[in-house]
Amino acid sequence: IIPLILRGFGGIVLFVGGFVIVIALSLTVAQRTRELGTLRLIGATRSQVRRAVVLESLLIGFLASLVGVAVGVVLAVGLRALLGSFDLSFPETSLVISPGTLAVGFLIGVIVTVIAGLLPAARATRISPVEAVREGATPHRGRMARLASVLGTILFVGGIALLALGMLKGGSLGVAGTLVASLGGMLLLFIGAAMLVPVAVPVVARIVGWPAARFAGIPGRLARDNAI
Repeated sequence: IIPLILRGFGGIVLFVGGFVIVIALSLTVAQRTRELGTLRLIGATRSQVRRAVVLESLLIGFLASLVGVAVGVVLAVGLRALLGSFDLSFPETSLVISPGTLAVGFLIGVIVTVIAGLLPAARATRISPVEAVREGATPHRGRMARLASVLGTILFVGGIALLALGMLKGGSLGVAGTLVASLGGMLLLFIGAAMLVPVAVPVVARIVGWPAARFAGIPGRLARDNAI
């Protein structure tokens, strides 16, 4: 059972990690809209901007994967100690850390980061030079935004249903069925919540920022609108 649980959570962590990388790199590209637009104005081509973002993701993946492999070894040691405290100790052998395992972990980290950086890199090439340096420019929302909201709601509700199935009907599903329902529900819940963020965050920002807009005057309204 333990290997199944570890593989399941490992797969989810790999997916979530890649998803977070996309978000992080997208944020850095969005924050540097003017910078990238200025580069385009002084003669940088779309391919040069794309290569710069991909190279950045490659360097981030290289450095972070080194740290990630080290953290993984530490977690493995800690997991053995944790399970041992519950009398669930592994066979009496030393922790096996093979070069192949380290190499695979490192390569997957770099490859996933580079792949995740392709979407922000493509977005960076679509920045209009004149629009990027204009005061008050707003980010463009794609045509699929409304469809993503509907799909996100479906996935979010489906994830809750799967999680409820795993928790309430776990005895009748067996170990494998319970794991599939629980891990699948967590995965759908995460994807659905992430897809609903563009819709939910402005609403939350309006509610949370109301006191500032109401009592802090123009600076408060500007702060709220910035957050939205």
